[in-house]
Amino acid sequence: MLNNQLSWKFFRVIFCLFLLVSCASAAAEPTPEPTPDPALADPINDWAVQPGFSIAVDTAGYHFPTAIAFVPQPGAGPKDPLYFVTELRGKIKVITNDRSVYTFADDVAAFEPLQELPHEHAQNGLSGICLAPEHGYVFVTLAYQKNFVLHNKIVRFKTTPDTFALEPESQIEFTEVFESNTTAYAHQIGQCQVIDDQLYVGVGDAWHVDEAQQLDSTNGKILRMSLDGKPLPDNPYYLDQSISRPANYVWALGFRNPFGLAFAHNRLFTAENGLAVDRFVEIKKGKNYLWNGSDWSIGTNADAIFYPSIAPVQVDYCDDGSPIFPEAYTNHFYFASFGDPTRPAGVIMLKYDFAEDELGTVPTEFVSYRGQSGGQGNSVIGLALGPDGLYFSPLWPGPDGTGHIFRVSYDPLHEHALTLTELDPFLLMESKGCFGCHQLGGEGGTLGPSLDRDPMVARLEERLTSSEYQRMIAELNQNSSEPLVSYVHERDQVLAEEGTDQVVTWIRYRLIEPRFDDPLAQMPNLNISEEEAVVITENLVSEKTEELGDPLSNSLYRIRGMIDRRLQPVRYRHLMLAFVLGFFSAIFGGFVFNRVIRWRRKPS
Repeated sequence: MLNNQLSWKFFRVIFCLFLLVSCASAAAEPTPEPTPDPALADPINDWAVQPGFSIAVDTAGYHFPTAIAFVPQPGAGPKDPLYFVTELRGKIKVITNDRSVYTFADDVAAFEPLQELPHEHAQNGLSGICLAPEHGYVFVTLAYQKNFVLHNKIVRFKTTPDTFALEPESQIEFTEVFESNTTAYAHQIGQCQVIDDQLYVGVGDAWHVDEAQQLDSTNGKILRMSLDGKPLPDNPYYLDQSISRPANYVWALGFRNPFGLAFAHNRLFTAENGLAVDRFVEIKKGKNYLWNGSDWSIGTNADAIFYPSIAPVQVDYCDDGSPIFPEAYTNHFYFASFGDPTRPAGVIMLKYDFAEDELGTVPTEFVSYRGQSGGQGNSVIGLALGPDGLYFSPLWPGPDGTGHIFRVSYDPLHEHALTLTELDPFLLMESKGCFGCHQLGGEGGTLGPSLDRDPMVARLEERLTSSEYQRMIAELNQNSSEPLVSYVHERDQVLAEEGTDQVVTWIRYRLIEPRFDDPLAQMPNLNISEEEAVVITENLVSEKTEELGDPLSNSLYRIRGMIDRRLQPVRYRHLMLAFVLGFFSAIFGGFVFNRVIRWRRKPS
């Protein structure tokens, strides 16, 4: 009898546990995503490019790709390496001429974050790659964890000289110079470059501003060494042959986060991440670039300032006479722009005059992210010029769920459907400097009136319908000075309109010529075309202005969506619901089962 009772109790326990696990599993199962329309899921639809260019997915299947490096003179065979790609979590991929993707090296970074991206503490891992073709060397830069502490290091792989290979023959690590310093979850070691058998690498300040000025730290520096990892005697702060003394390696100092590094005309440049502004600057031997924790120091000695910040990452240079692009796009630096919550990412181009040591143009968008998929595809990090175009890699997977390497080629006959002539109102206003004086959605300057729709329209309707304005226009129509004399028709048109149409007409002419009805207007002429004026005006006065004009809110909404997707398939709220349902189901099931057993034991 006792054995029978124990057996029934044991069976009831097992039954309850079964209910608990079954309910938990069912509740924790993520809701399947609807199958997307293949046309809508095409990742190239998330990007806009300059007119005349096409965009295509060159290769896919990556997990957090971070950097790209091309073999300068690849072999002719279909399985000869064409380019290398690093992935944040420690893999190096090699892509062959026929676009097959192989794993060149695995588990290089040895860093597993407690929480995956987009958590800010998950940024460490493989970050940069550069090649020394004559030796068959592949250099990668990374941050790794040792005894729960983060350090930088460089790994050198040996392969076949010139053509390289699908797997390395050997590898060595350059760690000694970095061991006396720790790094951080950001501002770690960045990109590297090889020139004349010398290896250059940029290292962030690891959030320790003071170390950028200290020669006994590698942080906040540009380092220079031999291809064997040894210090070079002609380095500006060289003391001895010690491979553990940071000063022996310092080429320049005073940086916050010089992540992008590029050689052009045998000169070294960096694209550095600042606070609210970034800088592009030529690196000169022994120079201190004065980072002290302020944006003023980022602006010091800069060749160009990016404001608002574009978060520049990898950078490359397209030389004069390059066959891959038309002349208007050569002699340009191309920057991967990681972007931020207030602006989309993409690729920025900048012409540089080497003879005059100055910029030849204002920075211009070359590729811009226009997707609506909650941030997926945004944040460009890898970039390199290949034999047939510019290649770039977003950190995040695209709408089809995988990471891509995109190729942008000059091909007017197959121009991409979405070009940068299709103006984005917010980016246009930003490029014209509107937010330096005006606020929109709570962001921007305060010198001029707010551009938020409702107060702006009410303010302008009151002014434009006033008798004072009509008297002023009558007087201005008698004035023969420029630009007043050229805008008589436009002023009369404003007076002839009514309601919102009147406001729209006035804003459009105000953008084209700020002094068209006010010779004392402080707003500068920003060379805004009629097409651009129409785009901006429609954006400002549209009933959807609050949605269009608040890029921060839109971006935060997209980021929230991105975070939700990054937590798939683990949904913590589903797990909580699972255990609650499972718990109560187990109790109810046990109760019912117990009643059934008691009923069966009743004497008939």
